Amino acid sequence: MFKIKTGCWLWVILTALLAACPMDGDLESLRQEAIEKNKLTVSFEANGGTPAPASQRVSKGETVAEPAAMEKDADVFGGWYTGNTFEHKWDFGDGTVTGNMTLYARWIPEGTKFTITFEANGGTPAPAPSEAEVGGLVPKPSAVTKDGYVFGGWFIDDTLTHKWNFATDTVTDNMTLYAMWGYTVTFNSNEGTEIPDQIVREGGSAVRPENPTRAGYSFDNWYTDATFNVTYQFSSPVYYHREIFARWQIAPVTGVSLNATTLHLIVGQNATLTATVLPWEAIQTVTWETSDAEIATVSGGTVTAVTSGTATITVTTVDGGKTAQCTVLVYPADMVQIPAGTFTMGSPVGEPNRQTNETQHSVTLTKDFYMGKYQVTQAQWIAVMGAGEDRTTTERGKGTNYPVYYVSWYDAVVFCNKLSIMEGLTPAYRINGSTNPSDWGTIPTSWNATWNAATIVSGSTGYRLPTEAQWEYACRAGTTTGFNWGTNYINSSQANYDARYVDACNTTAGTYLSRTTTVGNYAPNAWGLYDMHGNVWEWCGDWYNSNYGGVEGAPATDPPGAASGTDRVIRGGSWYDDGRYLRSAYRYFIYPYYRSVSLGCRLVRP
Repeated sequence: MFKIKTGCWLWVILTALLAACPMDGDLESLRQEAIEKNKLTVSFEANGGTPAPASQRVSKGETVAEPAAMEKDADVFGGWYTGNTFEHKWDFGDGTVTGNMTLYARWIPEGTKFTITFEANGGTPAPAPSEAEVGGLVPKPSAVTKDGYVFGGWFIDDTLTHKWNFATDTVTDNMTLYAMWGYTVTFNSNEGTEIPDQIVREGGSAVRPENPTRAGYSFDNWYTDATFNVTYQFSSPVYYHREIFARWQIAPVTGVSLNATTLHLIVGQNATLTATVLPWEAIQTVTWETSDAEIATVSGGTVTAVTSGTATITVTTVDGGKTAQCTVLVYPADMVQIPAGTFTMGSPVGEPNRQTNETQHSVTLTKDFYMGKYQVTQAQWIAVMGAGEDRTTTERGKGTNYPVYYVSWYDAVVFCNKLSIMEGLTPAYRINGSTNPSDWGTIPTSWNATWNAATIVSGSTGYRLPTEAQWEYACRAGTTTGFNWGTNYINSSQANYDARYVDACNTTAGTYLSRTTTVGNYAPNAWGLYDMHGNVWEWCGDWYNSNYGGVEGAPATDPPGAASGTDRVIRGGSWYDDGRYLRSAYRYFIYPYYRSVSLGCRLVRP
């Protein structure tokens, strides 16, 4: 003999119980089996009709699905009945199953005629009986009237439950149709949406309709009187013609919103703002206002860009004075919207005149930006900086539409902030804690640590130099070749450069102008940007780094370039340079204080 300790006995019992208990999936399976066992069977005796319906398994209290239509030679289908004597027709809409049952198809020989009698229930003139063939329509009798009542139609039962439709219902037996007489319940919606009248039999109840709507109001209830003393009870019996009245309450405006909080428009463009007033039933009337009509106008929600700058559009509800605003950033007509996207920066091995600092890598720019269609012109430069800062010469190209040159990186950031301030934009560059160039002092002509520490103000709307990634992305405009016209080769009809010498890119000697040309003198790229190749070099915002300021060859998202350095990036080549220096991927760099007869700039805005 041996003893089992108490703990061991408990373990044995628990193990047995767990083994006997089904898991969750087994429980659900058992539950479904139990439901299926309790279902009732409804069989169909087609009586020669085809296709014969399959039986149905139905839970107690549920309705039966009406089988598909059947056919039988020389007979018309007369419906399904609960017995083979065809005394009680089954109603698939309302009939519920209480036990196992068989439904019998009734077939009536074609051509069989049935008599339809009309019980006018006191109406005159009482219609005479009529005949109709099986499957045919009942001829609609002449109108009947009854003093003090409104005719509500003919019904197939004396309880006036099922209305006969003379246009679609067909005859399958002798029958009597019963006239329904009742009273009109008229719904006075008091300027709300129209509610149809109801004819209610004597002693019956009106059916509550869907609530009407009315702009600027919320529906309260239906009332028995025009002064709204007693609410109407739809369960109450109707014994006379009556009118009931909708009561409205002014719906206070709780708020308003716009479909956009920021718009980016180029001068001359339009955009539509849509105001949503809450709640929907409140008064929807709003007014529109612009903070500066010289920059952007608004009429009925349509915003038109007038001049470069920033304006605020305000919508105000007439009721409640609720407001919403949209900031409109207007760009000059000579700027182009550059779409966000991903591209391969750098050049492939084997591209003619490729350099070692052009390692290919994927770059994603997550936001659209706007770039000058042209290089900054001398006229634009003088308008912002003054004639004293114009260092251009007749020898190298001088005039309103010639590109500005002799521009250092320091000069360019001053120009950006001054132009931003002139147009009411928030300046992009901060130097020594200020965004106002007047606080920065004289523009350096040599290396300056304070100016080199310039930063971009987060969220600013003003002008700035493009990042190197933005510049190459915009220059390529979707191309992957050495030049943005889709090849690795260049000639002097395509850009302004020194085309005298043949090399791997410039395969045929061409013209050398020895100066700048007016901007836009050559065909633009696919995005509408001119002179991305040649004319003058263009400053970028980045410090130069041989691996683009990141891990060489690694993907990058919105790369800002290197955090520090000694040289700033310049791109695009110039009139002074060979064709190889104009390639989309070619990278060059120079001291930020450097000014040159071949060095200008092009601006962007976020």
